[in-house]
Amino acid sequence: YVNYSPKEWLVIQEKFLDGRVGTMIQLYADSLGVTVGSLKDLGIGQTGEVFTFPMFEENGLNISGIQKRSITGEKWCYRGSRLGLFFPYTVYSEKDIYRLYITEGATDCACAIDLGLPAIGRANCNSCKNEICFIVDNWRTTKDLHEIIIIPDRDIAGEDGAKELQECIEDYFYGAIRVRLLYPPGGKDLREAMNNNPNRVIELVQKIQKGY
Repeated sequence: YVNYSPKEWLVIQEKFLDGRVGTMIQLYADSLGVTVGSLKDLGIGQTGEVFTFPMFEENGLNISGIQKRSITGEKWCYRGSRLGLFFPYTVYSEKDIYRLYITEGATDCACAIDLGLPAIGRANCNSCKNEICFIVDNWRTTKDLHEIIIIPDRDIAGEDGAKELQECIEDYFYGAIRVRLLYPPGGKDLREAMNNNPNRVIELVQKIQKGY
């Protein structure tokens, strides 16, 4: 087992950033139905025909590991990785976030970014519950955070994991933070729902953004 320091992870991430090929990133974005901009916001890198996404600790600064993805959807982690959060640069730098969206996976997080939503992603449906509670606790003060919207994948594991996260946050804050689930309509995940019926997704998101 390799235990990389944050500085060593940063060197590895820079190597993957240097390996990006614009045309291949564009093809990958097109295959996902998201924009190149949202993928770059998540720090997408590349090594050959494999794409990489850094995972961060709860402070949003230190990299805990790197997820690798093939263009056909297979996922695995770089050796020595610990599961962390997909943290868009823009979300970390936002001054105020009243409502935070939490997705399952990096590419659903990219889709949420394209919808104009402040979002972070979990590496899987069961990871990082404590880290997310830490973020919520911190951002209640520093970013005026009031509400969490969890967007699960539409399978048993995804929906159960989302409910567990909801209960974890509600218990941690004794109900002081509102937590809701947004089930992607017409798709197995947010990306598929957006590709299948974007108007329905946008309508649902707009209702949430208006406080319904």
